[in-house]
Amino acid sequence: TPITIMATSVSAGFYHACAITSTGIRCWGDNNYGKATVPAGLSNPTQVSAGMSHTCALTSTGVKCWGANYAGQISVPTDLTNPTQVSAGGDHTCALTSSGVRCWGANSAGQIAVPTDLTNPTQIYSGFDSTCAITSNGVRCWGHTSIGGLTPPTDLINPTQISVGSGDVCTLTSPGVRCWGNNAAGASNVPTDLTHPTQVSVGWNHACALTGTGIRCWGDNGQGQGNVPTDLSSPTQIS
Repeated sequence: TPITIMATSVSAGFYHACAITSTGIRCWGDNNYGKATVPAGLSNPTQVSAGMSHTCALTSTGVKCWGANYAGQISVPTDLTNPTQVSAGGDHTCALTSSGVRCWGANSAGQIAVPTDLTNPTQIYSGFDSTCAITSNGVRCWGHTSIGGLTPPTDLINPTQISVGSGDVCTLTSPGVRCWGNNAAGASNVPTDLTHPTQVSVGWNHACALTGTGIRCWGDNGQGQGNVPTDLSSPTQIS
């Protein structure tokens, strides 16, 4: 049964989800490693990101993470400079700061090895074992070489938002949603009739978009993850 709470932002992780509400951050679902146990005293959280076994938030005092730390994914560097976004991935985390992109945690596939030549990154997204960023030159990805999404199309037009899944990447561009990658279960096959998309989010072999008429999903539907409830009322964000 869907949980209804007054929230301004939501993030769905591997087996848990979190939302920012008028009283702070609320998480639910699997609580292995304590990833759904929100620390007390978070100062004015403005963003939350649920990963595989950890969660991170952007607060007025910087980045705060909790949950599993077997790869150092919640060990936030003490010298982060003015973070403006945080993204929790599989077992790594990345933050967008005033000086560029900074990542920490597991590096088994090079997912935290930020390219040194990123040009003016404006958004980041940590996937299962890869990371992507929107830069002034387009989209740049790094990490697991078997993920087809690491090589963005060369003809992307004005990407403004990005989401990374298990093997696929989607971006919101001026013509609409564009996806690429392994295309397992059709996760990269964007429906041709999407109407005025404003956000896209990629999960495990499926993707969803927020459009002018509601939410539209495609790809794997083995667990009903693509069955959008018919009674959603004016959705404003999707994860």
